[in-house]
Formats: sequence, C-alpha cells, structure tokens
Amino acid sequence: MKNNTTPVVEISPDVGDLWAEVDLGIIGQNTRAVRSVLNEGTRLAAVVKGDGYGHGSFAVAREAQRNGATDTVVSTVMEGVELRLQGLEGPVLVMGAVSPGQADLVVSKDLSPIVFTDETAVALSEAALQMDTQVRVHLKIDTGLSRYGVAVGDAVDFMDRSASLEGLVWEGVCTHLARSFVPNDRMTQVQAERFRFAIRGLEAAGYHFSCKHIANSAALVSYPELEMDMVRIGNLIYGQEPLAGSREDLAAVRPAFRLFGRITAVRDMSPGETGGYGAEFTARRPTRAAVIPAGFGDGWGVEPRTAAYRRGILLKEILRKVAERLGLDRRFFRAPNGAVQIEDQVCRILGRVAMGQALVDVSDVAGAKPGTVAYLHCRSPLINRRVPRLYVKEGGAVGMRTVFGHVSEDTSVNEGDTLAEAEVAATFQDDSPGGAQRH
Repeated sequence: MKNNTTPVVEISPDVGDLWAEVDLGIIGQNTRAVRSVLNEGTRLAAVVKGDGYGHGSFAVAREAQRNGATDTVVSTVMEGVELRLQGLEGPVLVMGAVSPGQADLVVSKDLSPIVFTDETAVALSEAALQMDTQVRVHLKIDTGLSRYGVAVGDAVDFMDRSASLEGLVWEGVCTHLARSFVPNDRMTQVQAERFRFAIRGLEAAGYHFSCKHIANSAALVSYPELEMDMVRIGNLIYGQEPLAGSREDLAAVRPAFRLFGRITAVRDMSPGETGGYGAEFTARRPTRAAVIPAGFGDGWGVEPRTAAYRRGILLKEILRKVAERLGLDRRFFRAPNGAVQIEDQVCRILGRVAMGQALVDVSDVAGAKPGTVAYLHCRSPLINRRVPRLYVKEGGAVGMRTVFGHVSEDTSVNEGDTLAEAEVAATFQDDSPGGAQRH
C-alpha cells in the first residue's frame, strides 16, 4: 500500500527527476464536501488564481465543475484568458483590477470583472457595444482590506453614474475579508456589517444584484452565516484547511498536491570535506550525501535556512518519533515546508539550496541510491510551471502538464506503473460527456 511519501504513479525518467503529483480525485472529493454544506441554490466558485495554487488552473477548474462548482475565480485577466483558450466554459470572475485597456479582452473572452472605477466601467461598456454583446460585472466594495473597491459611502453615487452604461449587466456585488482566518474576529464582523449596510443602501436606491458574495474558505468554516448567494473557495478545494477541526462537516478535505524528486547522485564525504555553494557545509563525520534536483528556481527551498529553522526541523522530527511510539495521529507533526523525506526519514539539508539542486544527508537511509524517490515538503503555490504536473485519479495517471503543454494519457494506467511520455496535446483528454458545461 502506498503511503504519503510514495507517488501513486512515477513519471518517465526522460521527462525529468522532479515532478508534482496532483490528485484530481481528491480535488473532486473536496469540492463535493464544500458543496454538501451549502444551501441549495448557493453558487460555488472555485478559486484557481496563481495557476490553481500551483495545482494547475484548468485541471482544477474542470474537476471542480464536474463536482458541483458553478463558477471559477481568477485574479487577473490573463488567467481568465488562459482558461478560455483551454476550453473552460461557465462564468469566470476576475477578482483583481482590470485596466480600461483590457476591456476588449474581457468582453471578447466572456469574463466577468469586478468594477470599481468610472474609467473601467466606461471602457467595458464601449467594448460591449462595439462587439454587440453584454458583459456581466460585479461591483466591488471596499469594507476594510483597503485594496480594491468603492468606499461604502460612495457605492450609491458610483452606481448612479454607472448603472445607465449600456452593455453592462450588474450581476453581482462583493467585498473581500481581511481576517476571516481568525475565529470570532471583530474585524470580520465589522466588514460584514459594512457590506450589508452598503447593500441596503444600494437596494433602497433601486440597485439590486442577483449574486452577493463575501465568504472565502476561512469564512465558510468560521462564519457560515456569511454564505449569501455565492462562496469563493480556494483553500478547502485544495485540501489546505484554513482552520483545522473547526467544522466537522469540512474535516474530510485532504491535500491534493505532493512534490517528488529522484536522487540523481550519491557520494560519500569524509570528515572535513565541504559541499555546496559557498562550501557552507563541512562534514563532521563520515556522511552519505545525495543530490535532489530541486531548488529555489523551482519554487522549492526558498524558506530561509536559519538556525531557528534547523532547530524547528529537529524538534518536529523528535515529535514525529514520539507520536509514532505513542500511536498518535502524525498529521499534526508534519515536517516543515522545505524538508526532504525519504520513506519515513526526514533528511537534513546540507548547506545552501541552489537554483535547481539540493544536497541532503542520507546516511541513515538504507539503500538510498540514484533513482530513489524523495518526498519534498512544499507550499504548492510556490512551485512554478517548469515542474511537470502529473495528474492522477483513482490510482492511475489521467494526464500530465509540462512546459510544452498538456499530455493526454489513457485513464487505465495502473497504480505503480510508469507514465511514459506521450504526444503533447493542446488540452487534457476530455473523458466527460460533452466536456465542461456552462452553468
């Protein structure tokens, strides 16, 4: 049986010795878990900004749609354009700033932007009229994050200037919480009340919106009363539970992303020998050192290797060993981000992590040799696009994304099989009837 440090399927060595495994089955399960706690009729928007938190925006968006998501959220116009070019249908909400110069692109790709400036509203109207179409927009209100949005007291005046612009369909009104990850937080309660106050003022002035939304993952966990008409969910879909254990009905979400690398070289170092850039590591005893082909150029190992960080790794490893002996749930004693784990052994990083290589101590890992797979603890949003994404589901490979594009694979690949390199295709193999559907 595979454990957490073992890949479900390994990629072919000719693709490389570093890859991320994304379990779309878990993405689907997490999406369904969120869907199950929502009221009937509440829209579920899957947040796939930042390349789907490193998982791959298109793969996540499509899997989320198949499991109950009605909308997709991105941060930039170009993220939305990328999804459209890959064939994603359904509403795509752009939650970042949209400049007037991007209006044509927004309208032509049927994106739904937030709007909070006169210039952008006018530009979107002109683009929609020129293309003889309409664009769905969401009014953004700033309730305390102080980034984007119309001030609460200016919302009615803004709509008085903008509501008559042709080609704009004012579908939604939204705001962004600053401290929703803090339970029973006064700031969140204040922002929610400011938002409700703004909505009451808008409705009194005759402006009504079919989609009011404020809640993200943390808010859904700790402030379920903020569900409203739509929730914007990122962390929970990826299994990055924002507040562990605070809601039993969402406790089943699991991480869907794992980073793996094969050892590419092993050498024995004698006491006094140095290794790595700057010769920052000096062996104090006979040491077996292995090279892992990962570094800050991949988005891994960017955590500072301070003395405090190293002490933290040591403390966590001690706690892990104690938990194992006591039969406790070791999930609460995971190794820190940036750590290297081979089977059950957390390996010490020797010296400085380079752009694409790291030296680790495998003296206590029996049988460590070139080709041995290491599990690399990481923050998924940091892992960049040059690292291949291997997509798995139900124990088999269903696709792979490299810097060249998406590779289609037959879904019958068995657990433990090697995924051979396949012909690069424009999109994933679509194994659902009719593909992704518009909601």
